Amino acid sequence: TPPAAGVGAIEPPESTGTQPQQPIAPSATPTERYVRERARIFVERFGSFSNQNDNTHLDDAALLATAKMRQWIATQATGDTSEEYRGVTTKVIASRIEAMSENAATVHLDVQEERQGEGQRVIEYRSAEIRLVKENNEWWVEGLYWK
Repeated sequence: TPPAAGVGAIEPPESTGTQPQQPIAPSATPTERYVRERARIFVERFGSFSNQNDNTHLDDAALLATAKMRQWIATQATGDTSEEYRGVTTKVIASRIEAMSENAATVHLDVQEERQGEGQRVIEYRSAEIRLVKENNEWWVEGLYWK
């Protein structure tokens, strides 16, 4: 017979009704977890903006990018100066490592974008591929490819 609860039995945790946003496989190495987190932070910063933030989201994203990628990021400034608020909030809902070597990684991200403006709120989903390289013992974003 199985042991009684509390006497060597493992009880499942009480359900809170929510699932973790991004479960990380226990077999993921610390480096894999770090690379995925770095990609997530980059995409959420790059993809979240409003017409009232003066493109500061680009400065935030550039802090995680290679010099060449920073040049491209600088060309992405929005010129929206309308008075009515418009914005996008980007949230990574899933991620996985597509390829990884000692000095390069490709991460696939699924994102949710909530767009607000002109009295509307629209939620859209899309995917991105983030390419990272390891330079000077740190991981940097070298490419963003929306799919």
